[in-house]
Parts: sequence; C-alpha cells; structure tokens
Amino acid sequence: MSAEIIGLFSHAADSEGIASPTAIFDIDFVKSHVRDYEDSGYDRLLIASSSSWADSISTAAYLGAISTRLKSMIAHRPGCISPTVAARMLATIDQLSNGRAGVHIISGDSDIEAQSDGDFLPKADRYYRSAEYAKILRDVWTADEPIYHDGEYYKFNGQKSKVRPVAKSIPIFWGGASGAALENCASVADVYAFVIEPLARTRELIAEVKGYAQRHNRNIGFCTSCKVIVGDTEEEAWRQAKEVSDRFAEKLVRAPNAGANSAIDALRLQMATRPDVEDERLWMVLNKMTGEIHRVTLVGTGEQVAETLLSYYDLGVRHFLFHGYDTPNDPKRYGKVLIPALRAGIAKREAAGEAGIAY
Repeated sequence: MSAEIIGLFSHAADSEGIASPTAIFDIDFVKSHVRDYEDSGYDRLLIASSSSWADSISTAAYLGAISTRLKSMIAHRPGCISPTVAARMLATIDQLSNGRAGVHIISGDSDIEAQSDGDFLPKADRYYRSAEYAKILRDVWTADEPIYHDGEYYKFNGQKSKVRPVAKSIPIFWGGASGAALENCASVADVYAFVIEPLARTRELIAEVKGYAQRHNRNIGFCTSCKVIVGDTEEEAWRQAKEVSDRFAEKLVRAPNAGANSAIDALRLQMATRPDVEDERLWMVLNKMTGEIHRVTLVGTGEQVAETLLSYYDLGVRHFLFHGYDTPNDPKRYGKVLIPALRAGIAKREAAGEAGIAY
C-alpha cells in the first residue's frame, strides 16, 4: 500500500455544525453515502465514538456488509469492554468483511465523558492502560497457545480465541498528543494519527514519535487528519470558507452554554495568538471560534489542496483522513479533482523513487 485515503462515516445527511452527530440513522443515506465514498476513491472510513453515540463496532459490522472494498477504522476506547472480548469482536468483523477491519485506539480527552461510562481512571493513566489493552488485542489475534496475563490493568487466564483476523492481525491506529500518548503509541500502534499542523511542527512531531518507536525497536506509520474546502477556483474556495465561518458564528451565538467548557476556553486562548492562515492553506479560524483542535481546514482548489497534502507525504505520512462541511456532497466533490490529483502526485513520487531519482 503506497497511501491510504480515509473518510468519516456519518449517520445522516446533516452537514456538520457545532453539535455532535446523533445516533439516529438514516439508512437510505448511509447506503448511498458509503457508495459515494467507494466510487470517489476512498480506501477506509473512520467510525467515530463517544459515550453517547451509536456503537462503533456494531456500525462497522453493518458497513462491512453494505460495502465491497471500503475498510474500517473503528474508534474504540478501552475501559468499558474486556480486551479479550474486544479482540474477538474485532476479529469477527474482520472475518465477515474479508480482512477490512482496523481499530483506532482513543484514550479520551475528557474525564467527565469517560466517567459517564463508568471509567474513572485519570487521563494520563488511560494512555498506559490503552497500551496494555492494545498489546492484549494483538496477543489474542496472534497467539498459538492459551494466554495467561497478569498486568497493571488486566488479568486473565487461558485465553485462546478461535476467531482470528484474516491477515493474522488488524491495523492499530492511535491518537493523542501528550508525551504519555506518544510514548505508549510508539510501543504498540501501527499508525500514529494526528490533526494536521504546519509542516515545521509536523516534521518535529514525526521525528519525536520515531524516536519513541526506536526505543522499542519498532517502525510506525503516520496518519494526518484535516477538514477540506475545495472550489473550482481559489477565490471560490475562500468564499466557501467565509460562509462556513459565518454559519459557525451564528450557531455559536445561539448554542446553549457556549464557552462554558474550560478545556475549550483554554484552547481558544492558546489559539488566539496564531494567525488565521498558516502555510498558505491551513485555515485556523474555526479552531479559534470553537476551541476544537480538529477544525484545521485546508482551503483551495483540488489541485492546491492535493499539493499541500503531498508535502506531508514527503514527510512520511501515508494515511490521509479528510472530510468537509457538506456531508452529502463532499465525497463526490473530492473524487473529481482532489483525490485523483493526490494519487497522481504519490504515483509520481513512487516512480521517481523506484528509478533512484531524488524527488
């Protein structure tokens, strides 16, 4: 696999605003949306998770049944399900989808949200528990003999799963930005997933994670995620961005308890001194408005956004997760220019590498 393009699963056709997705499914929309993702050239879908949303593992089983080649990136938070049970659930989905499962380990930013599901472990400790959890997943998938485990967070005897992933293991993605998150990621994960940052900071981050991985004698891949706004012209793309920010501003004014979250307020303060646009295409305005780090948005024509993403490919990123603010139409829009341009740029780099030419 040279590179992987990842989209975001949505339960219904509502365009993304301030509110989180609901758990109310529009099944007809889901079926057509998954077809649009496949037809537009996506490889995988992230199925997000929270303490109030529809279950990501069950959703992945359904998506595997209605798609033909799309892989899953199942967001899964340790703390509520035994890792031995989760390993069998994920392996079952992988078998039923002919090897298309992937899991994204999330330790959770919010103590309050974790506690709503009965998980009272502090955030810093959750990363260490997640590392033990991920190791158990892989052990259950690959062990030839019964497993006996007595760790800091989990203990069990004689686990021997009869269901295995098609390729013996399942890709493990990992998110988080703290030192504890990075160190534990490097010890167990296959791919470190991070929100897009300017190139200079991304170069430093990749080097930092690789340094942690080397201490564990491991190699690790990288996935960057962002929002995308594309237009037929650059002017049209920035006009769309202005319309999106106006819509967000209106919703924030009307939203109950706007600004009441201390973590969000802290991020707003942190973002306040940063420019509205960095590295020419990284639009930071919505981050400042909402206090949500994942709102970094690339703005431009399809070709311009592809060139920006290729700069991250040159840094070692091989997984690109992007979606936009027009849920029903964005996959088809990206499939016209952005995705073909991105794949063409990657193919050009690969050909140059095979020919021994410095790109």
